[in-house]
Amino acid sequence: MARALSLVAASALHDLTFGTTHADSRLCVLNACTSPSGASLTTTSPFAADALEHGISSNLALYSLSILNAASIFGRIIPNWLADTYGPLTILVPQCFISGVLIFLFLPMCKTAGGLVAFTILFGFSSGACASRIPSLRNVGQPD
Repeated sequence: MARALSLVAASALHDLTFGTTHADSRLCVLNACTSPSGASLTTTSPFAADALEHGISSNLALYSLSILNAASIFGRIIPNWLADTYGPLTILVPQCFISGVLIFLFLPMCKTAGGLVAFTILFGFSSGACASRIPSLRNVGQPD
């Protein structure tokens, strides 16, 4: 007779590796939702407003969110391709670290047009990598 499957495997929650990975992925999602781009929650971009305050042209400031989203496309594809060879955590941990460091570099980098473009490309790539790798972590350390 077939065994009935439940939606939540309570025995998996007692495993330290699985629980830690689950908690860390929740923190990464929280990081993405409170990032300087604000792209995941709102349609306005705080770094575009900051760029306007520093005298960067309004066209570049408003297109900075589009640049971030375009870089995020590559950030979602390339690290996933590399994760097939090197493993999901090996790719996710450095990308989340880079994303966190870039959040602290947000204000110093976005004072010039070149800094704004560099920030949006780098942050878009790394945050896209973090966002796309989290769903695959659901299977890391999960007992079969």
